[in-house]
Amino acid sequence: MARWYVIRAGQYIQAHHGKKLAEHDGDDITNYLKEIEGLDRIQDWQFRQIVDALQQLFLLIEEPWAVKSPKRGRVFA
Repeated sequence: MARWYVIRAGQYIQAHHGKKLAEHDGDDITNYLKEIEGLDRIQDWQFRQIVDALQQLFLLIEEPWAVKSPKRGRVFA
């Protein structure tokens, strides 16, 4: 499963080439997820995998708006 997190995070980064991760905010992620959600080929479990991968990515680079949740382990602020 970790391999797919890396793939999903990489897809996000590629979709935003030219913009540093430190410059991203919640709007960038929301817009990306709306685009992905609109694709017919994405199943619910895949969408959740993308969300989880992005949460891990932004926690890894310690973005101040990415916070951990005691119930789910991690969420976006």
